[in-house]
Amino acid sequence: MATLDADLLRRATKIEGAIFDGLHRRGQTGVAADLGVAESTISAAKSGDIPKVAKILAACGLKVVPITAQCYPPEYMQALRTFARMAMDQPEPQALDWEK
Repeated sequence: MATLDADLLRRATKIEGAIFDGLHRRGQTGVAADLGVAESTISAAKSGDIPKVAKILAACGLKVVPITAQCYPPEYMQALRTFARMAMDQPEPQALDWEK
């Protein structure tokens, strides 16, 4: 079997970790019930199928994120950072003196 490129392996490891985190949060019993399989099937997948699937996803240029995550184009995020940096560089506004 060919060895995986270091970057691909790093991404696959992150994907695998995200899957295991999800399994931990949801619980094997809950995941097995959702899929209609025995809990032992999920347990077996942890040592065989999940690492393989993680490598496939990494090789396809995909990643696993929580369902609540939202993705934005890099250009949009860069524009937000630029505007935030510009705002932070502005001097603190002076308090209005209403007594004069």
